[in-house]
Amino acid sequence: MGNPMPQAGLGMTEINDDIDTRPFDAGLLRRLVALLRPQRRRMIAALLLACLAALMELSAPVLLKLAVDHAILGPGGAEAQWRMLALICLAMGMVALGQLLLSVSTSWLMQRAGQEVLHDLRRSLLQRLLRLPMGGLLRQPVGRLLTRTVYDPATINEFVGTVVVQLTRDILVILGCVAVLWWLDWRILLVVLLALPLLLGASLLFRRFARTNWRAIRAAVSRMTARLAETLSGLDDIQLARIEARTRSGYADDNGDDFAANMRQMHVFAVFQPSFYMISIIAVVAALLAGAGAVAVGGASLGAVIAALGVVELMFRPVRDLAEKYNVLQAALASAERVAEVLDSSEEPDQGTQTPPDGAAHIRFEGVWFAYDAPTEPGAEPPWVLRDFHASIGPGQCLALVGASGSGKSTVVALLLRLYQPQRGRITCDGVDIASFGLIAWRRRLGLVLQEAALMAGSVRANCLAGADSQAASRLPSAAATSGVDALPGGGLERLLGEGGRGVSAGERQLISLTRALLSDPTLLILDEATAHVDSQAEARIQAAIDALGAAGCGLLIIAHRLATVRRADEILVLDQGVVVERGSHAQLMAANGRFAELERLHRGDAWEGG
Repeated sequence: MGNPMPQAGLGMTEINDDIDTRPFDAGLLRRLVALLRPQRRRMIAALLLACLAALMELSAPVLLKLAVDHAILGPGGAEAQWRMLALICLAMGMVALGQLLLSVSTSWLMQRAGQEVLHDLRRSLLQRLLRLPMGGLLRQPVGRLLTRTVYDPATINEFVGTVVVQLTRDILVILGCVAVLWWLDWRILLVVLLALPLLLGASLLFRRFARTNWRAIRAAVSRMTARLAETLSGLDDIQLARIEARTRSGYADDNGDDFAANMRQMHVFAVFQPSFYMISIIAVVAALLAGAGAVAVGGASLGAVIAALGVVELMFRPVRDLAEKYNVLQAALASAERVAEVLDSSEEPDQGTQTPPDGAAHIRFEGVWFAYDAPTEPGAEPPWVLRDFHASIGPGQCLALVGASGSGKSTVVALLLRLYQPQRGRITCDGVDIASFGLIAWRRRLGLVLQEAALMAGSVRANCLAGADSQAASRLPSAAATSGVDALPGGGLERLLGEGGRGVSAGERQLISLTRALLSDPTLLILDEATAHVDSQAEARIQAAIDALGAAGCGLLIIAHRLATVRRADEILVLDQGVVVERGSHAQLMAANGRFAELERLHRGDAWEGG
């Protein structure tokens, strides 16, 4: 009977901003690290430099021990002691210079790797969004998709640029400090290790609260961005409807959620950061007491104790920083989770391999049934939007669809464009199921002029050529002459448009959209309420272009509420809740004195406000 019933969302996982309380996800961390694979050479180089920097950092306390035991308190005269001290100071200066060079080199490598990851990730996200099924995209607010594409990759970039190598370096420093303390005096090491369970417990508590708060922050930011994007895009409607107060209230709620989540995170830091510092101070005091005892019994030298205190401070500094780095890691994991939802979403299905015919063709709807949603109960019928729909458009023929809002007119266009697949029946072009054609190749055979034409900032020429190949671009002069956009006031094809095509009238927008459709030399031209808001001059231009295409064998599908625009159609279908209730020419339908004739009498010469 056809294709199986699709689930809601049509193959795309709905992007979710709910706060997730799942524990740490090692698989998600591996996914995050996998993003670094293209930058592995820079990462390996940065890791090697970080290892060298860690060794140099550990050498400072060792040199300090040598300075105290072999220079200041060492055997020999003052001259020998000063000579030894000068050599050790020179070595310390070289170590400091080496650390500076290594730090600069490591930072450059990591920042470059982070920017590369950011660039590639944003490009991949946009490519995936452009290939997602329309049913899934329509379920997502624009602001939420904006957050996925812009802000979440920036958070991942921060993780790459500041955490990955620094985290490795900190771990190496901690392990190196343990080894140096063992070499200096095992008693001091034992006292320091006793403080580690306190730090571990504090870190576990910090991790628990920080992860929950970061998820709440990211969810609040996403909702706030989505609401702001919707508000700015509909600002004129908001002002005309005078719902500014309700808009402010909704945004204030989202802003308040973000503020509350950030305040909770600040409280977490206010408690745990001083706790880490106090534990480290206690460890230093304990190490000092243990070292003093070791010196008293002759088990350690004064230089060893002084060096050990420096090692303890060196050891606990990265331990304290790990909490902050974990904070960035949590933010990156939250962002990676949302980015992965987009990257893992199923692309728009395209199993077609055949090439659609060029020029005139015969398009047929053969018993098409379609529903956007699955049945609510097992075995129940889905909420059909189209029911057993039959239609035919031959070369040079015009088919018109009329009906109230929700009757299924726009769904017919969506199925033709293969934004969705019918559950039953099929659509054919010269007897071949259109699902057999390559998706991009098939859509290039269709010209589409919508009621609201999508335009971009730039010249009229650039808008006309949007998506056109070199062959189509060569037809621009003739197409522009047919539609009349080459004679638009303000420069014709070179006229500059503002954001979203701002600066042109509704009629001029339709002429630009028509020119774009003409460039593809379409097999079928689809006009979806294309003349609903145009003046008589623009409508005459559109009608002249339609007549020229029809003479060349191009089929025409018109969806209109203005019944005057469908009187010349070869066949008119009247839809009601997805069912064709009447069909025939204008004269036949008027003679039948049915639904169409009633509409014609009610709205003769006027725009039908049926939706």
